Amino acid sequence: MKTNIILGFVFILTFLSGCSTPHKLASSTKEATKVEAKRTEAVSNEVTTFVDTTKVEGTEITHIRVDFYPPESSGQTPTNKGAIKSIDVTKISQKKEAAGVSGTTEKEEMTKSEGINSDTTSEIETIEQPAPDPYRWRYILGIGVLLATGLLYWKRIPVWNWIQTILAGIRRIF
Repeated sequence: MKTNIILGFVFILTFLSGCSTPHKLASSTKEATKVEAKRTEAVSNEVTTFVDTTKVEGTEITHIRVDFYPPESSGQTPTNKGAIKSIDVTKISQKKEAAGVSGTTEKEEMTKSEGINSDTTSEIETIEQPAPDPYRWRYILGIGVLLATGLLYWKRIPVWNWIQTILAGIRRIF
């Protein structure tokens, strides 16, 4: 009976001292960015060209009329020329001018728009969670072996004799 109490006390101490769970920090991060930018560029060009299309047309007529006195005949050889009686100069001029200006206008407009949208938001959340124990399978196997050994010791079934035979055979080999 005393051995049963001692074994029970050892089991309880083993369970209480060996089981602890380390805590692990788990974090999650959410990030979002928001940027809005709009740029508009407008270019306007206007080119006006004027060409002078004035046409000038001129005509000038000069009429010269010379009157001579009849030639004098004095025993000498006759001359076909006599003295000048009068000279009439008539000038007729005509000037036509058609004034004109022709113009062309070229207009060019160009618009360039650029928009940038971006969105960023950061959110970090840290949670403390228990981490799985790396030795848990070792603990489970050890507890199973202790329970099986205790069960075989308390019940004293023929399996215990069979296990002793196997262990004795293993001792002879080594």
